[in-house]
Amino acid sequence: MAGRLLRDSGEPEAVAVHVICRVIVRQGWFQPPTQSCGASSQAPIMARLKTHTLLSLISRIIRPKVGAPRTPGMDPTGRAPPLEHQKASKIVQIPDDILFIIADHLSLTDRAHLLQTCRYFHSLLEVTQYRHIVVNPWVYYRSDRLNRTLSERPDLVRCIVSYRGPLTPTRLPRPIKKRNRIQLWQRKNTPPPHLWDDNSVIEAELNQRTIYIFTNAVNLRELEITDYCDWMSNPTWEPVITSVSRMPLTRLALPAISETAEIVPLLRALPGLESLELGFAQVRLEDLKESDIPKLKWLKATLQDAATIIPGRPVEEFYHVLGMGELGLDEQLVRKLSLSSSPITKFSTRLYNPWAYDLVRSALQAFARYLPEVQHLTINVGGDIPGQILLDEIPSFQDLRSVKFLSANLFVASDPVQGSSQVSIDSDNNRSDGVAPQASALEDWDVLLQRLRERCPSLVDTERTPRPFCCCGYIET
Repeated sequence: MAGRLLRDSGEPEAVAVHVICRVIVRQGWFQPPTQSCGASSQAPIMARLKTHTLLSLISRIIRPKVGAPRTPGMDPTGRAPPLEHQKASKIVQIPDDILFIIADHLSLTDRAHLLQTCRYFHSLLEVTQYRHIVVNPWVYYRSDRLNRTLSERPDLVRCIVSYRGPLTPTRLPRPIKKRNRIQLWQRKNTPPPHLWDDNSVIEAELNQRTIYIFTNAVNLRELEITDYCDWMSNPTWEPVITSVSRMPLTRLALPAISETAEIVPLLRALPGLESLELGFAQVRLEDLKESDIPKLKWLKATLQDAATIIPGRPVEEFYHVLGMGELGLDEQLVRKLSLSSSPITKFSTRLYNPWAYDLVRSALQAFARYLPEVQHLTINVGGDIPGQILLDEIPSFQDLRSVKFLSANLFVASDPVQGSSQVSIDSDNNRSDGVAPQASALEDWDVLLQRLRERCPSLVDTERTPRPFCCCGYIET
């Protein structure tokens, strides 16, 4: 009866449902099961499941399909107004600004799940997925896919605010997924590409995509290039350098920059730069003038580069990076750090040789002498250190409010009377020179940190992380 009514209605969907019903009835899928001695008890359950499947199929066919309106005056970013059946939802009635604030508090994965709920959220919040881009260096095939998407969507390129990833994505094969045996056999017998060949890694197509993206990313504020590519001296990337110099950048990070890179012209073209990160290689900064990057407040570089950049600039945070070939601390370079137009209140350093206790003590004394207004101190020890040195030198920072000891173990004396044999907390005492260090009577970090709080009245926050250890030994950080 229902099939006859659907057929007489004249609608194409109804006719299709009528045909499906006739086929199913002829196959005998919904005939009631016969009660026999050998009949299974699951037969009625299977009949109900088939009935539910049929009703679901009919409801999907006859459901009205409402598409997004396509008007000439649509938003150029691709955002469409809510559909008629969506306007009754209370969450759609929330102003767009509040929805953007809610989306900013979600993770990238949760935001992607929210975009899949309805077309309105997808058209409204799609731009937030590309506002802050972070490319995992271990998943390069995603970088290639990202560049291909951005090159096809110029509206998304204009929405990028920060980018952290490689400049030249490497086209690598995707991970093997579940396939049948024929596909796996074909993949196994296909010769792999030459991944490290220059002709395959830096191809003309990838270069053109990268140039197109950086040329159109006019709203980029934070840029960090993670791969080692001498793009400043390569004529191919001249359009990228020109585009970056015209961007209103506030943060620039080049941790893998080469020593021969001409970075001064780029810094000179970025007067609004507030944060700068350089790598362990000492770059050429001889031509840097005092009028360049006048708003710099945050710096991460070697001591040699920092001594050239900091004087005359309002640097408030400095992160010391060990440079190539640096064997010890140069006090003359540390003295130039005090020439900053604004006092450095946040300072992070790493000890050159934590087992050379005289050098450690002199380095802490030099930092406390020329950077007396440090309030937040971070020391990456990278080994074992006597607690008495820290107890003597840390209070020299008079305005210290927080201190962190990273990758640090503490030496204590196993026999205070003899003082010859040494053990360390969280550490094995393995010295290559065979000289036993002079340890203090402090036994653990809790006692040391408590005594530091007593000697530093302004100290309110202390933190310590042990030196990482695995089955093969200690891990260098």
